[in-house]
Amino acid sequence: MLLMGCIEPYDFKVQQTERSVVIAGLLTDREDAHKVSISYSYPITGAQNTPIRGAEVWFEDEDNQVTPLPEASAGIYQTDPTFKAESLKIYTLFIENADGQNFQSTPQLMPYPGKIDSLYGKYEVLPSSDDHTDSRGVQLYIDSFQDIDGIFNYRFEYKESYKMTVPLPSQLDWEGRGPSFRVFERPESVETCYRIGKPGPITLSTTRGLSAPNLTEYPIQFISEDDPHLVTEYRIQVTQYSISEESYAYYQTLKEINEAGGSFFDKQKGTVFGNMFNSDEPATFALGYFEVAGVSSLRQSFTAAQFVSQGLHLSDTICNSREIAASFGFSVFQDTIEVRPTIFGDTVYTIVSRYTWGPLDDYLHNNQMEGPSMNIVDTVDNVANLTYKYCSDCQLYGRLEKPEIWN
Repeated sequence: MLLMGCIEPYDFKVQQTERSVVIAGLLTDREDAHKVSISYSYPITGAQNTPIRGAEVWFEDEDNQVTPLPEASAGIYQTDPTFKAESLKIYTLFIENADGQNFQSTPQLMPYPGKIDSLYGKYEVLPSSDDHTDSRGVQLYIDSFQDIDGIFNYRFEYKESYKMTVPLPSQLDWEGRGPSFRVFERPESVETCYRIGKPGPITLSTTRGLSAPNLTEYPIQFISEDDPHLVTEYRIQVTQYSISEESYAYYQTLKEINEAGGSFFDKQKGTVFGNMFNSDEPATFALGYFEVAGVSSLRQSFTAAQFVSQGLHLSDTICNSREIAASFGFSVFQDTIEVRPTIFGDTVYTIVSRYTWGPLDDYLHNNQMEGPSMNIVDTVDNVANLTYKYCSDCQLYGRLEKPEIWN
């Protein structure tokens, strides 16, 4: 977790880990199925969290308006997807467990949402703290400017996705050897695939101590120039949560005591109790937190070509090695079949060439390349074209199905 800015410490209760009720909820000012999860936690050496089923869960605002959260799945309770909270209004979370335990949050004010104004990238050379070498790539930033005065505290998340297009897509597949080759068309194109990346780490920032309630060139993600995901198209969605000072301090405290990545409530040295407590025994707190946040998000796409003029170096791809192929007296064709790397001396080359079935079969056999290790595209006059799989089959990088984010 990256922390920027400074804020006064908040006095949270920290105890040794034991079985506790874990309540994690998020309410925002966007229409959504706002979720609350309820479970029992166990010591680090124990079992996974156990969902708590059959509870009654609801939000209540300062005007005593009640919004129920029916149980959608085991231990997961959520609102109607059209519900959204109102800015600058106070909300409280209430829970009645089936075993008679009652929990509620302290009242939480919905902060003003703020806005992400821009999401952009710059090619930069950054010093590495690991091996004393420079890291070269694209640093992504956001600017966030507010139109009202005050102190703003933020929690940021981002999601990445990639579109990968291979330069020499294979159109046919094959099986068998020698005279028994069977060639057949692929059922669908393997030219373009997509992949959804794992959610990025949560970062925190605050405008406390700044002359204006704005963030300028706040770093979100760094993409190495060696990362192939930037070549075709890279897409990122950044979400900014405007949170209270209490929420900010809670996440900052978790950062300080949490040794492991992943969930905030996994493998902690101690237990941080947030803003949920037992209504019948106010001194008894629950793990977790009920967060009320104003939301702003922005999505942007990038390609490597956008940053070449700034100094980004595009690695040479062996898929375009026409000169290498020509040096062996072979002709170069657009359509390809796949073959494992071919070694001439100490150098690995791509073969993009003409072969008849006999020499091709002998070549594969002599180099122990048996089995369906290539894809035949052009079979006119018993001619085939060869290239690496990463040049001709996008399924090495992702899935053929287009995610909703790319529609």
